[in-house]
Amino acid sequence: LVRRGVSPDAVKEFRLGAAPEAWDDTVNWAKGQGFDHALCEQAGLIVRKEETGRLYDRFRGRLMFPICDEQGRVIAFSGRILSGDEKTAKYVNSPETPLFTKGRVLFALDKAKRAILDAGHVVICEGQLDTIACHSAGIRNVVAPQGTALTPEHARILKRYVDEVVLCFDGDKAGRAASIRSFDGLLGSGLAARVATIPPPDDPDSFIRQQGAESFRGVLASAEGYFDFLLKHLALENDSATDRGRMAIVRGLAEAVQKTGNAVLVDTYAQKAAQRLGVKVDAMRAEFRKAARSAPAPTVEESEPLPGDPEGDDTPLPPPTALELWLLKYVLLTPELSHFAAEHLDPR
Repeated sequence: LVRRGVSPDAVKEFRLGAAPEAWDDTVNWAKGQGFDHALCEQAGLIVRKEETGRLYDRFRGRLMFPICDEQGRVIAFSGRILSGDEKTAKYVNSPETPLFTKGRVLFALDKAKRAILDAGHVVICEGQLDTIACHSAGIRNVVAPQGTALTPEHARILKRYVDEVVLCFDGDKAGRAASIRSFDGLLGSGLAARVATIPPPDDPDSFIRQQGAESFRGVLASAEGYFDFLLKHLALENDSATDRGRMAIVRGLAEAVQKTGNAVLVDTYAQKAAQRLGVKVDAMRAEFRKAARSAPAPTVEESEPLPGDPEGDDTPLPPPTALELWLLKYVLLTPELSHFAAEHLDPR
């Protein structure tokens, strides 16, 4: 932690710790505390060897990151290897349990949600150390998925807070690929996406340590729209001087934009792709229409009627005002007010 520049304050805030290099430390701790081993096994803290039934610790010799739900309650762990053993996985995470589903949990959301509301957008990094580095630098509207690409469930959670995400992964080829994978999880959520590009070979953690927080803020501020980023990525990955490369660029961009179902975006990026490849806009629009015909129709989730709504009454309700939305967010994010509202307000 000292080598990575993680401050004592950050260690305390994120409750970082270490798992001893022992096979039975947690097993013995659970026994001493009177906890049922079967329950600890279900929670993913200990593992039972199938052949012998012997119990042993899941996390051994690792830097430990507690994973919290939106209320700040610890529901899982992620452990980073401390030794240089190349045969051992760099990270070991808790298995999915009744409390923890990795596709529904975002690291540090419990600490970032107030800053996310204030900033009007959320920054998504790739890992825990990147996220901690951002928070320590005063950039607190930052979260990270739990060892997976963004899922539609992640997007629905973030949509409760803001309408825009900024993807900020490593600046290398793998980081660009991670940004593209993550965008699929955002489709259908209504979230706008931008991509902040970290100059290779840095990641957010190393960039902040070397260049400082203000430089990193500048990278975030200059984040480009997702489809501008995708067009550049496709042009890097394919040779636009060849027919095959040009078609790959057109097909990749067209298929991605069509998934949004937004006619304005589709036409905008048909024009940008035409300019980039030096072809007529009408020809590019025709190619985009082909992609639309071959793409599956986007699924739209139907919302359930509110309790107490008269059946068959399709009279539209007036949209809430901005002040009403902020008030509702404040109530839902404040436990005392949430309890008060549940006791005194009629949801109908």
